[in-house]
Amino acid sequence: MEFMHIGVPTKTKQEGEVYVDGLKVHITQPDTHDYKFEYLRFEPGSCMPAAIQVEPHVAIKVESIQDELKKCQEVLVEPMPVDENLTICFARRDGVIFELMQMK
Repeated sequence: MEFMHIGVPTKTKQEGEVYVDGLKVHITQPDTHDYKFEYLRFEPGSCMPAAIQVEPHVAIKVESIQDELKKCQEVLVEPMPVDENLTICFARRDGVIFELMQMK
């Protein structure tokens, strides 16, 4: 496993944010932040669960999303492809929201 970033919901517009139309969210690039923060600013009507819109998450690169999901108590967003090289999902384990990231 490898730590990737911390997702931080915000209501404040951030410099350099990019809009993801399908999810109705503006996001920043965590590699440009000293603490690897990814700010997420959701628009009304976003399909993302309410918990993700208000609680921070920890993003972890994993070998197998399916293996890691077995350790989680709740799946918030089922695995979904971001592109041909990356699949993500969101799940809760021990009270913390994790973004599990599997790369090809």
